[in-house]
Amino acid sequence: MFVVLRAATYASIFIGLFLIFVPARLISWSGVTRPDPIGGLEVTGAIIAVGGAGLALWCVLTFAFVGRGTPAPFDPPRRLVVRGPYGFVRNPMYVGAGLALAGAAVFYRSLPLLSYTIAFILITHLFVRLYEEPTLERTFGSDYRAYRDRVNRWLPRLLLLVAALCVTGLSTPRELAAQEHPYVPPSDPQVYETLEEWQDLKFGLLMHWGLYAQLGIVESWALCSEDQPFQDRGGMPYTEFKEMYFGLIREFDPVQFDPVPWAEAARDAGMRYVVFTTKHHDGFSMWDTKQTDFRITGPDSPFRDHPRANVAKEVFEAFRARDFMIGAYFSKPDWHHPDYWSPLWATPNRNNNYDIRKYPEKWQRFRDFTYHQIEELMTTLGRVDILWLDGGWVRPDSTINDEVRSWGFDIAPWEQDIDMPRIAAMARAHQPGLLIVDRTVHGEFENYRTPEQHVPPGGLPYPWETNMTLTQSWGHNFNPVYKSPERIIHTLIDVVSKGGNYLLNVAPTPEGTFEDEAYETLAEIGRWMKVNGEGIYGTRLHQPFSEGETVRFTRSKDGRRTYAFLLEWPGRELHLRSVRAREGSAIRLLGHDRPLDWSEDADGLHIQLPPELEEAGSHAWVLRIDAAD
Repeated sequence: MFVVLRAATYASIFIGLFLIFVPARLISWSGVTRPDPIGGLEVTGAIIAVGGAGLALWCVLTFAFVGRGTPAPFDPPRRLVVRGPYGFVRNPMYVGAGLALAGAAVFYRSLPLLSYTIAFILITHLFVRLYEEPTLERTFGSDYRAYRDRVNRWLPRLLLLVAALCVTGLSTPRELAAQEHPYVPPSDPQVYETLEEWQDLKFGLLMHWGLYAQLGIVESWALCSEDQPFQDRGGMPYTEFKEMYFGLIREFDPVQFDPVPWAEAARDAGMRYVVFTTKHHDGFSMWDTKQTDFRITGPDSPFRDHPRANVAKEVFEAFRARDFMIGAYFSKPDWHHPDYWSPLWATPNRNNNYDIRKYPEKWQRFRDFTYHQIEELMTTLGRVDILWLDGGWVRPDSTINDEVRSWGFDIAPWEQDIDMPRIAAMARAHQPGLLIVDRTVHGEFENYRTPEQHVPPGGLPYPWETNMTLTQSWGHNFNPVYKSPERIIHTLIDVVSKGGNYLLNVAPTPEGTFEDEAYETLAEIGRWMKVNGEGIYGTRLHQPFSEGETVRFTRSKDGRRTYAFLLEWPGRELHLRSVRAREGSAIRLLGHDRPLDWSEDADGLHIQLPPELEEAGSHAWVLRIDAAD
């Protein structure tokens, strides 16, 4: 028994360290996912885990090299060391092992791992209290009692310190932001109505397209001189690269551009709203703006005389004709504009490169430029439902919080406030009911929140949308790695079951087309959505949203129906503990009219699944259940 328990303890120590230092994307078990960005809670978890593992390792070394170390509050008498480890709480090695696991669970916000930790603590503590302590007290008498008293004096202090760290760590960037800047629901009834409609749509298309498509790089980020991995310039000197990049306007000629096939493919895939990059951070405008020549219709653009040259307008008209809600992505920073990145000074980072306090007139010119560009979007491109603002470092100082600081870039010592109240009033005067999404700037101009490239661990108390890529990058990549249709479908289910929307990015090529694999992936998603979309559209968060790792739930807005998504086929019987069916109602698998046999008892709902239904579906199966009142 001792050997097994000791081996489990050592294994737990190394598991804790492994889970911290090995990239979580390589770990598929236990629902472990690394938070992004890493913030206060993650740092606290890492501190606890490493500290616990260090304590446990110190104990191991004490057992191995008795008498060779420096005395410490937990040092056991030599005679007790010979006997070996004595268990959790009474033995600091088990305390350390438990802390290592608990810290890893906190770091990854993994409830399965935390459950494993609690089970480890309880089983070990039970073993100690029932067997180990009485044995040690009988064997070593006063020596053991003196050691136990010493541990009891120090252990509460250690646990109090850990509790304090946990309380501090709970104020993560995301949670702290929610406390300092809670979600502000729209007060305008028209905006609220648009928001409700948007929440019903669930699945949208995002497109990043611009000059950067010609290089196959991470959008326009290489213009930014911050030495980040996603800003790689292939070894080209920075000033040379910047000159080359801005000169790409003379080469960007997407003569095959036609947004109608894009809109048709997206509609067939089950997407119901679109967000298109009218301008990324490089400042290249994908519509016929009158504020700058650095545009797709500008005098240096070979595409300027093409019948579809006003790209954003063409995109919006094609999607609007197919009943899509229309969203305009717009970058608040503009690295081409001389009043954001002035040619008088170097551009060391993503921020504007001059002190606004010294040159307020330059900043006011940039604010006016931004205002007028957004006014064009609101007045020249037809109906717009969403203004999706990116570049969260351009914001009032009062909104800078730990979430912003956790991003790791330089924060300008001056305020980059573009006067959102003025912009919002103008935009909604032209587009009543407009949703404004000033990303990460929590407050009245962030009508929904937008976690990027990750899915929150659970439901959130406000409207939200996960935006993710179909390949490994937002913009076109010359060596794309496409995610499988099943992976996209499972992510959609995961997002919607937690009450969110899913915005999937597809990147057009430099020629103005979608790649064949993008069309094929969207078509396969569409085949699944045609059968199972009933459980997606117009649904809301069901509590709980899941059972285990392979069952997710949604509910109709009136609460009368529950939809159970099976990510894996469960066999001949599905047992659900979280759902009750209305007496006498029929339970059906979507896509099949035949009612399924079911029964209910104190242990939950039991649904019989004929084996042939497994072969009739693919990727995931959805049950429609009339919920009990």
